[in-house]
Order: sequence, then C-alpha cells, then structure tokens
Amino acid sequence: MALYFRNDTGRTLWLAIAYEDNRCTGSKWRKEGWKVMGPRSSIRVYNGPTKNKRFYFFANDRGYEYTWSGNTYTDLPSHPFDRCWDEPGGERRGMESFIAAADEFIWPLYIR
Repeated sequence: MALYFRNDTGRTLWLAIAYEDNRCTGSKWRKEGWKVMGPRSSIRVYNGPTKNKRFYFFANDRGYEYTWSGNTYTDLPSHPFDRCWDEPGGERRGMESFIAAADEFIWPLYIR
C-alpha cells in the first residue's frame, strides 16, 4: 500500500507532495519536497493506504521549462522540506490535486 509517481519524461523532475496529517494544526495537511525523479523512473512518495485519499503535488524540470501545477496555493521552499501546509516560507506555488483510486496507486507525469 503506497503512492508512487512515475516520470514518463526524458527529463529529471523535482516533486513536492502534500497529504492529510492530523498532527498538523490548522489545515491538517503536510507538504514534503523535493523528491528527485530521474528520467523514466518511479518513486514511492507515501506509505500506507491511499484509496479514496486526496493528494496534492507540484513538479518541475530544471529551469521550469515544464511544470505540473494547480490552483491550490501554498509556500514551497527551494531547499528540502517536511512541514505543515500553513507554515510560511518559500515561493508560492499552485498544487494540483487528485484522489487515489486504489491502495497501491501510481500517478504519471508526462509532457502533453
């Protein structure tokens, strides 16, 4: 039982994710980054049951030529981080959301 991201591009990507965490005060969400994904590779980003859970993510390649983003904004630092959603610091980025359809779930990232 885990959440994976699959990099279907020929580029190295940097990934930030967010998931529900009751230990956080305020919004009850935790955000983590930056997870480096080599070209055409997969990484595990969350351990535990994922079915019907909402996740958020932001990803980019070097130079931000390609980004995967959405309309839910939070501060994402430029250095590695593991913090609650409401903790400030970093650049304001929009994160995309999805709901995992299975307990072992893979979310693909590809260039459209």
